[in-house]
Amino acid sequence: MRRSYQSDLSVGIERRYRQLEYDIMEDIVRRIKKAGKITSMADWQLNRMLILGKSPADLRKIVAKAVDFDEADVNALYEQVIQNEYVVYKPQYEKITHKYIPYKENLQLQQLVNVQIRNSSEDLSNVTKSMGFMLDYGGGKKVFTPLSQVYNGYIDQAVTDVISGAFDYNTMLRKVCRQLSDSGLRTGHLFRSNPGDDRGIDFPSGWHNRIDVAARRAILTGVSQLSGQITAMNAERLGIDRYEVSWHAGARPDHAAWQGKVYTMEQLKRICGLGTGPGLLGWNCRHEYYLFFPGSERQYTDKWLAEQNAKEARTQSFRGREYNLYQATQKQRSMETNMRAQREKVRLMQEGGADRDDIIVEQCKYQAQLDEYKEFSKRFRLPEQRERVYADLNGRVAPSAKRYQKWKEGREERHRKWLHDIGAEDTTLNTVEKYEMAKHNRSREYVLLKGYARAVKKGDIHALTSFTTYKNTAREIDENLVGMTTVDDVAIESYATHFIDRVIGQTSTSHQGMRLGVPVEEAERSLRYPHHITERVMSDGDIRRRYLGDECSVVLSVVNGRLIQANPIGGEK
Repeated sequence: MRRSYQSDLSVGIERRYRQLEYDIMEDIVRRIKKAGKITSMADWQLNRMLILGKSPADLRKIVAKAVDFDEADVNALYEQVIQNEYVVYKPQYEKITHKYIPYKENLQLQQLVNVQIRNSSEDLSNVTKSMGFMLDYGGGKKVFTPLSQVYNGYIDQAVTDVISGAFDYNTMLRKVCRQLSDSGLRTGHLFRSNPGDDRGIDFPSGWHNRIDVAARRAILTGVSQLSGQITAMNAERLGIDRYEVSWHAGARPDHAAWQGKVYTMEQLKRICGLGTGPGLLGWNCRHEYYLFFPGSERQYTDKWLAEQNAKEARTQSFRGREYNLYQATQKQRSMETNMRAQREKVRLMQEGGADRDDIIVEQCKYQAQLDEYKEFSKRFRLPEQRERVYADLNGRVAPSAKRYQKWKEGREERHRKWLHDIGAEDTTLNTVEKYEMAKHNRSREYVLLKGYARAVKKGDIHALTSFTTYKNTAREIDENLVGMTTVDDVAIESYATHFIDRVIGQTSTSHQGMRLGVPVEEAERSLRYPHHITERVMSDGDIRRRYLGDECSVVLSVVNGRLIQANPIGGEK
C-alpha cells in the first residue's frame, strides 16, 4: 500500500523535526536557567546580551543539525515512489502497449520527479524559516509568536517577573514549560502544495501547524501529488479510465461513503473530491487509488462495505461519552499528542532545575495520561501506538510505582483543597472522578469552573463571588444575549468565560482601581442601540467590534459571533 511506505520513509524526517522542537525549547529553558540566578534588574540588563545575544547563531546551528540529511531522505522516498507507482506496472505496459520505458530513459517521468523533489526540499527548508510558539498572553487566546520574539521578549519577561517578585522561579518555570510544551514548535510557512489551500494557516483562528506535522505534510503531499501524476501518465499510456479507491478502518465519515469502490477520473473528482483539501489525497487523507483493469475483480464488494460501515458506526461509551470507531481513533491521536507534550514538559523542567516535588507531580500526571490511554485503547480494541509517544527518545519519564501510588492517594484531598481555596465548594464536580469525567467531555460545568478559577486567581472577580453566582450569571447571558442579533446583523453564538467576569465585575460599588460589573440588560442595550461602533482587525485575522452604549461598551468577535468582554463607561470607577 502506498501509505505504508510513505509513512515508513517519512518517519525519520518527522522524528528529526520533533528533536528540533525539543532542542529549541531546551535552549530557551537553559537561557532562563542562567538568567534565573540574577537577583537585580541592573544585573539582568548587564548580562542580558551575554545570555540572549548569540541566540540567532545558536538557533542556526540547532536547525542545521536537524535538517542536514533532508535531501538524502527525500531522494530515497521518491525512488520508492517510482518503484511502487511505475515499475510495478511493467507487465501491463508489455502486455497492452508492448513497450515499457525504464525510468532512466523516461524523460517525462524524470521531469515530474525532479520538480516534486525540488518542491518538497524547498518546503522542508522553508518550515524552519518562520518558526514560533502559540503563547497565551492572557485572556485564554493563544497568539503565534515568532522565535525572535520568544528569545527577546518572552525570556526577558520571564526573568523580569522573577526579579520583580511577581513570581518565584519555580512558578515562572512551570508556566514557561507548560506554554512551550502545550504549543510545541510551530511554523508560519505558507504551503503552496496544500490541496485546495495555498495558505497553510487558518487565519480566522490563527492556527499554525506544529513543525513535525508541517514537515510530514511537506513530504507526503509531494509524494501524493507525484503518485497522482504517475497514475495519470500510466492511465493515458495504457488507455485506462477506471480506478479503485482503497479502504481502511476508521475512515472519516465523508470518506467512508466512497472508499473501496471503482470510479472514473471524472467521478474521482466529483464524488471523492480528488484535488481538494477535504477530499481524496487531501488533508490527512490515508486513501489512495489504483488503475482498475478490465476483467479485474474489486477488492471489496458493496455488501462487505455496507457491513463494515454499519459496524464502524456503532458507538461505545468511555467516561460518559460515546465514540464510534473514527472518533475513537481521533481521540487516541489526541491522547498521544498530549502525552508527548507532557513528556516534553517534564524534561524541560528537569533541564531548568525545577523543584523536585514539582517535577514528580508532572511525572505523575504523565503516568495518569498513560493509564487512561491504555484503558481507552483496550476499550475500543485499538492497538497502542506508543512509538508515536516515545519518538522523542527521551527515555523513561514516568515516576516510580511508589511515588505514583502516593500521588493518586492524595488527589482527593488536593482536589477538595483546590475547590475550597477558590471558593467553589458548591460545584457538582466535587470529586476527582466527576471532575475528570467532566474534563474529558468538556462539559459546561467544567468550562465554567475553569473560567471561574482563572477569574478568582487573576482577581477579575471579587474573591467572595460564589461559583453559584458565576453559573447564574452565565445562565442569564445565555437567556438574554446568546441567539440575539446586533444592530449590524451579527448573530451572537457564544461568549468567553472572560465575558462572565466582566459582567460580574470586581466590586459592586465604586472603588479606585476596581472595575464595576456590567448588567446584562445594559450589555444588550449597547448591542442593539449603540451610539458608536468601532472595528479592529487582530493579528490573526479576527475582526473585533466595540459597541458603545449609554452605560457600557461590549466587544464582539465578528468572525464567530463570540462575546469577548464588556466595560462600564469610564472603565474603572
